[in-house]
Amino acid sequence: MHTTSRAILTGMRPTGPLHLGHYFGALENWLKLQSEYRCSFLIADYQALGDYADDVKRIRSAVRDVTLDWLSVGLDPAAANFVVQSYVPEHAELAMLLGMIAKLGELNRNPTLKSETARIEATGGGVSVGFYTYPVSQAADILLSRADLVPVGEDQLPHVEYTRLLARRFNTTYSDVFSMPDVLLGRVGRLRGLDGRAKMSKSLGNAIYLADDVTEVRRKVRRMRSDATGQAPRMSSDEPGVVETNPVFDYLDAIRGAPLCQGGLRHDRIWQCSSEGENRARRS
Repeated sequence: MHTTSRAILTGMRPTGPLHLGHYFGALENWLKLQSEYRCSFLIADYQALGDYADDVKRIRSAVRDVTLDWLSVGLDPAAANFVVQSYVPEHAELAMLLGMIAKLGELNRNPTLKSETARIEATGGGVSVGFYTYPVSQAADILLSRADLVPVGEDQLPHVEYTRLLARRFNTTYSDVFSMPDVLLGRVGRLRGLDGRAKMSKSLGNAIYLADDVTEVRRKVRRMRSDATGQAPRMSSDEPGVVETNPVFDYLDAIRGAPLCQGGLRHDRIWQCSSEGENRARRS
């Protein structure tokens, strides 16, 4: 039984298995919300075509991976709606209509879209029109569900603001149809990658995945550099290193404050590795 009638819409693009950044940036929050609000968790497979239009099999497999990861952390389809975007044609219909009132200059100024576009172009790939307009698709997803709140990570804030802009423009142009969704940020805004870069990411190859077993988590953590900036490297084992520039301490801070023992086996694996690492750090 939900404690409020307010609605929530949030989701992910299925581009592969999920990692700790997804957990602390989003899923941890979703676990608390699913018993309080009318939640819809969206698997945005149409939007994944912007990355993998030539590999639909990969997207289908990723839809399954994302669903399994959601279930493994404790999301409950009996308490919330799991929605696959392509199963609901109204998502695409509303995206097309909103595209008629969206402005190219607005998309050009979107900081998240700019960074994603730069990433694709840096690899020698071209940016498709479908990828470039995915903020409009995201706005359609949110507005179609009549969401009151949108739980997002820090990097998704511009998309929610753009959704509000399109909703106001539509209401002003036609009639008062859409409500203005509010943002709900997670406890951890952004988790650094294993290499110390600003964001843990599948495409950057610097992630600890929720499906990683104990051995794999240990292997990844032990290969991390004590100083991700390279400015103060440890030259011997008795040197303490630099805490501020070592992402592993970010992970420990995040895990100590997270309900990792309540979800599933994948939580237990991460918690076990992190607890052992923390104990070894204290002993040293």
